[in-house]
Amino acid sequence: EQNKRGISDIYDQKAKQAYFEPTTVNGYPAVFAGTEDSRSNGICTLWVGVTDQLAVSVLPNISMGSNKKDPCSIAKKFATAMIGHLQGAS
Repeated sequence: EQNKRGISDIYDQKAKQAYFEPTTVNGYPAVFAGTEDSRSNGICTLWVGVTDQLAVSVLPNISMGSNKKDPCSIAKKFATAMIGHLQGAS
């Protein structure tokens, strides 16, 4: 389902989330949020508000290795790279 109000749509669903932790990515508003808390299983969803009408999710699903214990930091690294790429594109 497409969000039409960007990250505001994710904030509106805060009560339905198993975890909800606001953050920023390269100055853009972001939030770690998921209806199920599977972070201990290597899954973490990060939403980034790239425009007022669009939020993009980054969802690593790490099944083994040392990064499985901290999938949210991997999500933030990928989101940071994504925003950097978008800022460099013209």
